[in-house]
Amino acid sequence: MTSVSVLGPRRVRHLLQPMPRQIGRHRSRLCSLCLLALFGARCSTAFDFKPPRQANGQAVIFRRGQEDGKFEVLVQRRADSKKIMPGHLGTVGGKADEEDEDSRATVLREVREETGLMDGIEVGPAKFAEGASVDWYVMLLHEAHFAPAKTELECGDIADALPLLPKGTIPADCFGHAWVPVDRLHQIDESRQPMMGGMLQKIGQGVTHLRRILKEPSPREAAQNRVEAAATGNDPAAT
Repeated sequence: MTSVSVLGPRRVRHLLQPMPRQIGRHRSRLCSLCLLALFGARCSTAFDFKPPRQANGQAVIFRRGQEDGKFEVLVQRRADSKKIMPGHLGTVGGKADEEDEDSRATVLREVREETGLMDGIEVGPAKFAEGASVDWYVMLLHEAHFAPAKTELECGDIADALPLLPKGTIPADCFGHAWVPVDRLHQIDESRQPMMGGMLQKIGQGVTHLRRILKEPSPREAAQNRVEAAATGNDPAAT
């Protein structure tokens, strides 16, 4: 399947331009199918925890660190003008639009609008959890590119939060966002930099679901495997 990166950023930007409103709710479905087909993403209902609903959507977006290959998560600093959780760190997502086919379409639309993502979806969006009115999805990016977001009103300047974030945090190419090492998220002092409720738990659930899709062991499982390999004399590091 052809990936969007082959087409180039200019062609991608053209493809992601909003369609005429008169197309109705099919507009969102067409955009979603277009994105998934072009990205060549590993996205299948087989990877979903449960089927998508007509609900709001949130995306936990990961990439691998360039130096150590460990997962980094994309966090968003909400605008100070927001009535709900101003200045908080959160994930990317929002309310369902009447034109969205389902929550997966909502997530793809919100990701495009808030980050300007043009390409690089390697896995997902795959649903891993659901709340009363929101479906949660996980995505993995690789060599992604971002166009200017549709609006910067959703986000605050991430530079204001960087001094309060863990070592290794990198400002993202999309306004108001940063890549934070997953294994250092616990270092964030919420009394100084608040986070949206339950965010750390959802990130943990998301990375667990992603590892299942990739068939990768968790750090604990990997450590146990090394112990067992060493005990049986099958440890490659010992040879």
